[in-house]
Amino acid sequence: TYHGGEVENGRVVITNDEGHKAVITQQGTLTIEGNSVPVQPQAKSNLVQYVQIAQQIKQQGIDVAKRAGSFAMGILSDVFSGLFSGKSEQDIERNANHSAAEFKKSVLPICESVQKLKQVQDAITADVPSFKPYAVIADKDANDCMKDIQDKD
Repeated sequence: TYHGGEVENGRVVITNDEGHKAVITQQGTLTIEGNSVPVQPQAKSNLVQYVQIAQQIKQQGIDVAKRAGSFAMGILSDVFSGLFSGKSEQDIERNANHSAAEFKKSVLPICESVQKLKQVQDAITADVPSFKPYAVIADKDANDCMKDIQDKD
């Protein structure tokens, strides 16, 4: 699930702020509130790409979630071993910050994919005006993801 959208069974279901739904299939068909929307070949290609990128983001999210568990256990292990081996608090903190920075980098592909999805969404909106209410990914969403990764905490 992403802001306003869900990837399921090879399709993307987008729910806008009013609760209305649009569905995009892997084949590039678009339905809005159950009604088929005719699209030109370029828009159809963009719709196919939209589904592919959304599926990619879903898989990337699953992969990062798996790494998050290992990351958390690794940090705890490092902290405890550091404490019991007499490492300074600064050394333990430095190692934890380094591990956190590496983990943040692993999220970068998701942010890049969100930016691609935003670009494809904008292209669809330009070609299919009735899709505009379902353009739920804002510039802020795509930009904040990258900013959060690049922030030094």
